[in-house]
Amino acid sequence: MNDRKTASDLLYLISCNLNHMEMDLNRLRALDLRQIYKLSANHSLISSAYFSLEPYALQLSENDKQLLKLWKTKTKELIFKHLQFDMEREAILSYLTSIGCWFMPLKGTVLKDLYTNPAMREFADNDILFDENYAFRLAEYMESRGYDARLEIGKDDVYCKKPFYNFEMHRSLADDVYDVKTADYYRNVKSRLIQSDNNPYEYCFTDEDFYIYMNVHAFFHYSQSGTGLRALVDTYVYLNSKSKDMNWIYINSQLQSLGISDFESSLKKLSFKLLSSPQNLQLTDDEEHMLDYIVSSGTYGTRENYIDNDVKAQFGTEKLTNTQKLKYFFKRIFIGSTAMKSKYPWIRKHPFLLPAGYLHRIFICGIPGIKRLLKEAKNILSR
Repeated sequence: MNDRKTASDLLYLISCNLNHMEMDLNRLRALDLRQIYKLSANHSLISSAYFSLEPYALQLSENDKQLLKLWKTKTKELIFKHLQFDMEREAILSYLTSIGCWFMPLKGTVLKDLYTNPAMREFADNDILFDENYAFRLAEYMESRGYDARLEIGKDDVYCKKPFYNFEMHRSLADDVYDVKTADYYRNVKSRLIQSDNNPYEYCFTDEDFYIYMNVHAFFHYSQSGTGLRALVDTYVYLNSKSKDMNWIYINSQLQSLGISDFESSLKKLSFKLLSSPQNLQLTDDEEHMLDYIVSSGTYGTRENYIDNDVKAQFGTEKLTNTQKLKYFFKRIFIGSTAMKSKYPWIRKHPFLLPAGYLHRIFICGIPGIKRLLKEAKNILSR
């Protein structure tokens, strides 16, 4: 499979929907929809592609019509999941309001309403920024609703409940462990938020600050394990809706101060080339490289990307000497005390347990952890 071509074809389908554009029937019939379906599943774009294809069902071959039935079933499952998430989120936000805790929904829960159909925007979890002074009361409430809690995991409290609920409650928008500059930028974030007219405890970003945060979040994942095609679609959808009325002098100055101007510019240009004029697609070498990396990453990135990016960040090269390999392994196991406190909140409360945390990392990681460690060792030793 030519992944770049399949990605271009997938985004062509989606662009027809987003731009209210008639699809080229000759191009439609030439598409490998089975490969497009697989790629859409890997990039959380199943429903986006389905809603683009559904109006052309009668134009498809019999085999593709059968595939479209599967596509429809998966899309219905996603819509049901989203509706359940919506109801659960409203209950949580109502509780936060009742106890006087301010909050701000983030990312997909906001972006979905800008799509031509909100069901086109998939998500696996819901992200909400909230007043961390209410963290303990929220934990009690969530546990009373049957959630398993993982508290103080970096900057988040994570709540999960079967069959699919996952709420990431953000105590802050950036973690000092990974990026001190961004953490400082968002240190007093409430001061730049807008209070809702309907609820004094609900806040939102300005359009400009929402876009800046979109790029901060996308860059974090892109530079770590990678990010997928959905980031390109989100960028296009948001700017198509908001760009003309935004203060770009402010946006560019903030992106510059955060050190992500080049990334934002590249992501924006690539998204518009792929989604605004896909019939006459001409990419530069750098854009092809960026697209290939995004396609290979899937929605949530890969371990291989993380290792590659980590090695380059530490040593400035992909090829390592034996000494550098040993240094890499040592730093991967014996991460700094600040990072350990982020991963293991009990060390934050009892610093003398730091050695126990390292023992946990080495010996009590379970079979999946051991397999992941062996795979990582094989990657590093081959360099």
